[in-house]
Amino acid sequence: MSYIFVLFSCFLFHHVEAQKKVLYDSSVIEVRHLPFSQIKAYSEQKDFDYREQQSGTVTLWDRFWRWFWEQFYRLSQKTSIRKGFEIFIWVFSFSLILFAIYRITGMERRFFLRGNGNKRPLSYQEEQIDVHTIDFSRSIQEAIEAQQYRVAIRLMYLKNIKVLSDRNLIEFKPNKTNFDYARELRPSPFGKGFEETTLVYEYAWYGEFPVEKEVFERLQIIFSDYEKNIRS
Repeated sequence: MSYIFVLFSCFLFHHVEAQKKVLYDSSVIEVRHLPFSQIKAYSEQKDFDYREQQSGTVTLWDRFWRWFWEQFYRLSQKTSIRKGFEIFIWVFSFSLILFAIYRITGMERRFFLRGNGNKRPLSYQEEQIDVHTIDFSRSIQEAIEAQQYRVAIRLMYLKNIKVLSDRNLIEFKPNKTNFDYARELRPSPFGKGFEETTLVYEYAWYGEFPVEKEVFERLQIIFSDYEKNIRS
């Protein structure tokens, strides 16, 4: 036990003595000064220019976007505005997806406008109907006499599709959508008129909007004029 104590005492003594010996740096320091002319020469070189470079002149449009993003960043720091912006992004993204599905699949407005289908007249309500099997003159007249003006509008629209098909302006198929026909006619002079009559037809038929006699008589002129335009 005494032997261990002696060893520990020797170690402690040498450790304390080592701490007492402080070594100083005796080397000579030479202070060097860079001439001002050399500093100026370096500052004029592009390699030593660390400022943010701006390409060209800042236009009014650039200033506007800089201001816009500054305001956007400032407003985004507020919790309520940030939450509202997040909701807007979700709604916008969802609407964009719906629009993409609409354009890709050719979905028509009727899926968004459809009301209570039980109120629809029984005649000519099949979605995939062959326009070449209908006596349009007789059927339209019967619908008008029965005051089924929505049915009459549907028949006038289908009649125009038949005329377009007979003149080889479209390729009729029972399973094709109105969007398909509009896309076929878009390059032709009849595209705009078809889109207008399609809008009227879909709102009247699929939207379940009531059509009175006075309204029908004005719409009948639109369909008749378009048919004359096709046949001319």
